[in-house]
Amino acid sequence: MTALCEGVDPSLLAERIGADGAAELKRRATDAVNERLRPIWTRRAELIGDRTSLRRSRATSALRVRSHERTLAVVGEALHTLS
Repeated sequence: MTALCEGVDPSLLAERIGADGAAELKRRATDAVNERLRPIWTRRAELIGDRTSLRRSRATSALRVRSHERTLAVVGEALHTLS
């Protein structure tokens, strides 16, 4: 996971850590994961702060769900008439 988040080959990561061992690996893993997730956390905070956008998104999603429910009902009825 650390190598993936840092974008390096696992063998290279092992060489860089060397004799520093598990403590260094844990520190680097924590740092790498935090850096990888930082843009997601930032965007989440922005979205949570914009209540109007959240309400609009929720309303749009609800309309899509209702549309899909109607489509599934039609498909279900068609399948039952075929059996």
